[in-house]
Amino acid sequence: MATGHAAVRASLDQWFERLSIRPRVVGEFEDSALLKTFGASGMGVFPAVERVHEELTSRDGVKRIGACEGVSEQFFAMGTERRVQHPLVQRIVSGRVD
Repeated sequence: MATGHAAVRASLDQWFERLSIRPRVVGEFEDSALLKTFGASGMGVFPAVERVHEELTSRDGVKRIGACEGVSEQFFAMGTERRVQHPLVQRIVSGRVD
């Protein structure tokens, strides 16, 4: 599970509460890669963003057990230039992140 410092943790805790789910937290991670490695090794279930579903199932051999409906995470990008020049950042800012 993400640590209490992560913004998504409060959203996950509220989701668990709404569904009357009482998870037994066996690990808290600030690093999403470490969280994924822990879960993929068979040590438990873990939340992951929808965009990495294909990669997790094909490369890491995990199985999706459900969606955390209503749980979202926000990311912010800050820069010093008025115009975004990096192509990937341009795609994210424009909403084209397929």
